[in-house]
Amino acid sequence: MFKSDKGGSSVDYTVKDIKKGYIVEYDLVSWEAIEEYEYDWGGNYKGKEWTLYDGKNEIYLYYGSFPSEEISVSKRINMMTELPDLREDVFHKDEPRTSFAYDGKTWNIVDESPGLMINSDTKEEVEIVSWTFNDPNESEFITVVRNGEKSVDAYKGKYIENYEVSNILPRTLED
Repeated sequence: MFKSDKGGSSVDYTVKDIKKGYIVEYDLVSWEAIEEYEYDWGGNYKGKEWTLYDGKNEIYLYYGSFPSEEISVSKRINMMTELPDLREDVFHKDEPRTSFAYDGKTWNIVDESPGLMINSDTKEEVEIVSWTFNDPNESEFITVVRNGEKSVDAYKGKYIENYEVSNILPRTLED
């Protein structure tokens, strides 16, 4: 009398399963993954990052799993106006200072990582160096990324838990 529909399947996607084109919910907003990058930090440490777009804003969702799971969201900082001294350090000294004041906090360097950033679509590889600074509570971070000789970008973000990204669904595109 009551039969289950065995033709349908349910998949519970997590952050590590996201691909370009997926729709996710974060902070009560729906976002589309419009770009996907892979990172190779060496020593079996790899990560993935997605550019998420809600129709107006972009954020970056990062997932790494070695030695333990790390998930974060961040937004780009305009280094020319907000962190010009830090930007100059990277350009002229090839590395930033070990700490700096920003947004009412002192940020301390916790990691320097050379690596490869790989565009998941084109497979283009770019060598980068990434410096991560944590706030005193270690709940927020600023990452400075040098890409080649002339490109330096910064991102401010926070560490999150897997459950904070929900309703992860593949997007079906119609031709």
